[in-house]
Amino acid sequence: MSRIIPLLFLLLLPMTLFATEQPQTTIFVTKKIITMNPAQPEATAVAVKDGRIYSVGSLEEMRTWMKPGSYTVNFDFSNEVMTPGLIEAHSHWTMLLLFLAHPYVGYYDFLGFNAKILPGAKSKAEVMTHLKDADKHLSDPKQVLFAWGYDPIYFNNNDLTAADLDQVSKTRPIFVLNASDHIGYVNSVLLNKAGYNAKTTIKGVMKDKQGNPTGVLLEAEAMAPVLVPLIGELVTPEAIQKGVIGTGKLAQRLGLTTAADLLFGGPGETLFMNGLKQAANDPHYPVRVVAVYDGMVLTAMEQKNPNSGIAHLNGLIQQNSNKLRFGAVKFVSDGSIQGFTARLDWPGYFNGAPNGIFNTNPAVLNAVTLPFWKQGFPIHVHVNGNQATQSALDTLAYLQKTAPDRGGVFVLEHDQMSSPEQFRRAKELGAYVNLFPNHIYYWGDQHYSTLLGPDRADQIDNAAEAKRAGIIFSLHTDSPVTPLGPLHSMWAAVNRITASGRVLGENARISAEDALRAVTLHAAYLLNLQNEIGSIEVGKRADFTILASNPLTVPIHEIKDIPVVATVSDGVVFQDRKWRQ
Repeated sequence: MSRIIPLLFLLLLPMTLFATEQPQTTIFVTKKIITMNPAQPEATAVAVKDGRIYSVGSLEEMRTWMKPGSYTVNFDFSNEVMTPGLIEAHSHWTMLLLFLAHPYVGYYDFLGFNAKILPGAKSKAEVMTHLKDADKHLSDPKQVLFAWGYDPIYFNNNDLTAADLDQVSKTRPIFVLNASDHIGYVNSVLLNKAGYNAKTTIKGVMKDKQGNPTGVLLEAEAMAPVLVPLIGELVTPEAIQKGVIGTGKLAQRLGLTTAADLLFGGPGETLFMNGLKQAANDPHYPVRVVAVYDGMVLTAMEQKNPNSGIAHLNGLIQQNSNKLRFGAVKFVSDGSIQGFTARLDWPGYFNGAPNGIFNTNPAVLNAVTLPFWKQGFPIHVHVNGNQATQSALDTLAYLQKTAPDRGGVFVLEHDQMSSPEQFRRAKELGAYVNLFPNHIYYWGDQHYSTLLGPDRADQIDNAAEAKRAGIIFSLHTDSPVTPLGPLHSMWAAVNRITASGRVLGENARISAEDALRAVTLHAAYLLNLQNEIGSIEVGKRADFTILASNPLTVPIHEIKDIPVVATVSDGVVFQDRKWRQ
């Protein structure tokens, strides 16, 4: 019997092995694969197994060692170019999916759901017309009218005031959000509901010469008492479900396989979480979402109950899945340059406007980031003006000195005005940088003439200087501040052309290859996902973007217009041929 058992085991072993069907491998063949892997920068075929990259090279090479019948070959993209899946490392995903269902009153056209163009308004009068039309389409007289995208800098800095919005309605709540997301405009209904009057001392509640609130609210402290009570009406399961699906499809059409939400949390969080989790559990959802939590919301939890904020974040991390990730926190230092709320060093704003607002004062920034640094959470800090950048770098130095055995990823978000010295210091401290080159196109002319003046405008979002300093940097859209689209971010950083056609800082341009690396591998580093995505190499997730042309060889002014043929997420192909036509 002792001899029979091993014999039976040997006889049954092959049957056991062959009884389990081996996972099928798919080999994608393309004209060219740009891998962003310096050890193997180009290829023509990539094999995918179990949603991951199994092999990179050529079809001929793979056929020499892959067993016949164990793979299929996909020739659908044999005339196209493959890159790693493009990554949006700084958007406001939950805001975008909500806003696209509401009236848009921005200056430039904006790409909405189903690739529909939302037309821009070219005058304040046109904005008022849009708002009045939107008011007529709301059947409930008490329903809030929420609109977004207004930017007075295109209209001689002519704000929307309560007096303006009262012309739309004196009975309906009206809230219009500035294009920067840092300023709100409200009518008298909302001023009264918030209790804002001549005695109000809240920072950012703007007043006229008589001391009465104008309806212009600068930054979070002033906006929150007005906006937070409206959340329940704006954030509904139906709105979120529609927005999650629509924004996912839009992102896929633009070539994205991963997008970050850079201020998740707070009012409406549970509903947003439910919508994102439902999408993440759907294998047919095309985009991975990385949610970076609002650090001040967590800090408020900590202040009420020690360790509750960190416990809340850890609870979200426990729910992480492939398509939905938590684990990083964000703090906001200053405001918006074009909104005159960013903190600038001397000589300040070119037109003499007062300096901006610290949403988080430098000393406070040290205190609120330290608990998360000690726990090893990646920290992202919003900095637009160079004074805010200095504050954030000082904070990073403080964190490293106070808890040298802790910490990790520290990202300067936007960082539009860094000097060469600040970039070098960021490199020495180990910070990453996420630049906002779309500013060059959308507000470059205003930076030149009104905000910063020619000298500083020529150096804004200086990716070339970041590269010279040896910094890992990415490029982002900050959508809905500007339209979603990584190819446009690349185009802006490579060309540095303003809306009027001015080249803003020719020596600050970068190459197309540097720009592509910024929205693939470097973006992955900023999101702490460099071991999973960002390049096409064995073991990483099979996330690819299929383009009709090679972004490294087309004329640089054509980069933003390259058609996206398809995306591949974890080996699943997502394609909309109509988008290509």
